[in-house]
Amino acid sequence: MTQDLNILRPAGKCTNTSAITSDIDTTMAVLTQLVAKPDQVDSVVDMFLATYQRDHEIWIALKHTDSPSKFTVFDAADNGVHNADELLQPSPMTQSVKIMKSHSKVTIPNTEKTAGAPVGLVIFFKAKPGKADAVRELISTTIFSVIAEEEKTLLWFGLEYPDTPGLFGVLDFFTDEEGRRFHVAGKAVQAVLAATDESLAEPADFSEVDVVATKITVRV
Repeated sequence: MTQDLNILRPAGKCTNTSAITSDIDTTMAVLTQLVAKPDQVDSVVDMFLATYQRDHEIWIALKHTDSPSKFTVFDAADNGVHNADELLQPSPMTQSVKIMKSHSKVTIPNTEKTAGAPVGLVIFFKAKPGKADAVRELISTTIFSVIAEEEKTLLWFGLEYPDTPGLFGVLDFFTDEEGRRFHVAGKAVQAVLAATDESLAEPADFSEVDVVATKITVRV
């Protein structure tokens, strides 16, 4: 049996929704980075709110905090990019990603604590030559093992980019800003910092994001 979790809100604002226990077993997805024309940022947000992907197992539209015209879409069923010519800069960047591991704390019945995930992090890791297995272990085992301890980390995805050898990523989504700050100061990020010199070609790239719209189909 499947149910939909639809979280539709202006970026950074949380709306109560039906919450569900999830078992997300999708293994491949597409990550697309879009840049809005300077005068069309609000229109792109409106476009996502109006056209979120109803048929996809996981679909999350994100707005980057430090670059207001930059958006990222995480899509577990590639059905084309929302690249309306009048709204976006040319050439959105689309990459296939393997979901190595995922975790969700969305539960039934809905509570204020798990009402939605309005803020998140997009993190990129570049492994040193010969260190890809170590980075996989870092994400799939070390980081994954502490996510359950973080009460306000609502959704988490560990990613590998098969078309770019050595490139990995994490998507984190939190119930509020306090949860994001706790995560950044917590064991998961400490593990990343500890592995940087040994396993990473460069420091991990962290971007704060606001969730524009989310749709997840899960098994219950």
